[in-house]
Amino acid sequence: ELSRERQLYQAAVSIQDIIMKDGVDTPERFQEAEAVFTAVSESRDVIGVSDWNHLLKTAVDTLDKRFNGEVEEGLMSGLLDIDKRLTGFKKGELYVVAGRPGMGKTTYAMSVFRKALLDGKKIFFSSLEMPESQLTERLIASIGGILLSRIKSGKLEEDDWPKLTNAINQLKDKSLRIIDKDGMDVNQLRSECRRMKRKEGLDLVVVDYLQLLSDRSVKNGRFEEVSSISRKLKGLAKELDCSVIALSQLSRKCEERSDKRPIPSDLRESGQIEQDADVIQFLYRDEVYNE
Repeated sequence: ELSRERQLYQAAVSIQDIIMKDGVDTPERFQEAEAVFTAVSESRDVIGVSDWNHLLKTAVDTLDKRFNGEVEEGLMSGLLDIDKRLTGFKKGELYVVAGRPGMGKTTYAMSVFRKALLDGKKIFFSSLEMPESQLTERLIASIGGILLSRIKSGKLEEDDWPKLTNAINQLKDKSLRIIDKDGMDVNQLRSECRRMKRKEGLDLVVVDYLQLLSDRSVKNGRFEEVSSISRKLKGLAKELDCSVIALSQLSRKCEERSDKRPIPSDLRESGQIEQDADVIQFLYRDEVYNE
């Protein structure tokens, strides 16, 4: 935006010079001024305009590749029912995973990106609730098939050691960036993601969780702030051509109903999340309420 404003300012200076020229009649001045302004206007409008026939051809080519099994729709999680339903987590889309505390949001998110990580995909994980050391331990336990309690206590059994070695070897040199900064601003998050995209590429961003992000550019209350964060996360997915998974808390409304399975209106602090998300997934474990 600032670049465009500078272009507009420079055009204004040029038009002023045209007006001050000697020996030029008025119609010619208008033509020159119009040419200067048109050049600035066209440089702005050219962004994002696509040829319709090209879009049709691309759609048919993609369909042909799908028919022949030559294209993977998105990041596959290895959770077969989820992958079948979603056909993978697609680039440019925002996925919201919501649930009450204790439903396993972080564990689910790690299950989703574990296969992608081992497949060599590049992942950015913003953990606003859990320290990076705990996340690392969870990932090692998950890939190694070791009880997390044994890793936390350090009391590994004899058959755990080769599993640990195998997990470390699989995870070594993978492209995973974890940031666990408290009170992170959504604009800082976008900057970090852009930096990773520029340096090494980026396939997936995971935010744990959305309501712990802030947006200091919004001054009109928490509802507007969460709405802005949601819009910016969707914009990030499109801008960087990657998948974004944002974990989200739910309000207590669902616990006041006899049927405690969540619905979209339970999303905490903003209805905007419903509009921005391409897919909303709710986690529900009945045993939390009925042992």
